[in-house]
Amino acid sequence: MEEAEVNVQLVDVGELVLHPDNPRQGDIGAIATSIERNGWYGALVVQTETNRVLVGNHRLQACKQLGFTHIPVHWVDVDDVTARRILLADNRSSDLATYNETDLVALLKTQAEVDDLIGTGFDGDDLDELLEELSSAEEASTDECYTPKWFFDNLGLEFDLDPCSCPPEFSNVPAKTLWTIEDDGLSKDWFGRVWMNPPFSKPDPWVTKFIENGHGVALLPVSGGAKWVYRLWNVPEARLVPWHDLFDRPDGTQYGIPLEMMIWAIGEECIEALSNFEHKPKTGFSKMLVR
Repeated sequence: MEEAEVNVQLVDVGELVLHPDNPRQGDIGAIATSIERNGWYGALVVQTETNRVLVGNHRLQACKQLGFTHIPVHWVDVDDVTARRILLADNRSSDLATYNETDLVALLKTQAEVDDLIGTGFDGDDLDELLEELSSAEEASTDECYTPKWFFDNLGLEFDLDPCSCPPEFSNVPAKTLWTIEDDGLSKDWFGRVWMNPPFSKPDPWVTKFIENGHGVALLPVSGGAKWVYRLWNVPEARLVPWHDLFDRPDGTQYGIPLEMMIWAIGEECIEALSNFEHKPKTGFSKMLVR
């Protein structure tokens, strides 16, 4: 790959053209507020031949709203096909980014304490909502929530090991060996066909062991910013199915965890079972997504 050639100039805003194919709809007011509060930084990316903006269409609109006459432009000499690719890639890469919500809340709280949130794109209501979501997730992660019996009946598999089992008297898992918290499943060598419904507060080390074992089915929360999601997604031939259902509780009640859930399978037998899995949730969710 060749090194990037930088060609940045200060350009009259009247010479720049909003890209007619840009599908993105931005919050011009929020961008303008950010520019007012934080000043201008960076440059627009503009196609040399057409003067069309490939990156920064909404920043250009905000600048016009604020009365700017000139802004920095990074010119790129590309054809229309490449220009559209740059436009799409810039928008899509933003979509694919996620937050570690715990770190985001800490950052916002620090900013709010020393200054305010004006110009960040967030406000006090956003922070309150994030705090409420984290509180709900933390409460859910510490609750004892067990996979219901109907799931294993429909899956039709027997397992050799459940390395992070609830107390045996509450377990519906058809596994020959059950390790509870006292057994410390992370410290042991896993074997055979594994069922895994790990502690949702920190599934990362459990997922690592699950992938290393290479044969099993796991029920996991899909949280933004979780690196293990991408590791598991990249396992060859892995399969996944959404889970939108209720868990059993020790007192006989049922509970719906406020997190996005997925069932993952790796290993030939487990993949086949999940591919043929007849999902009959109590919530009425029936469409299966197979990856």
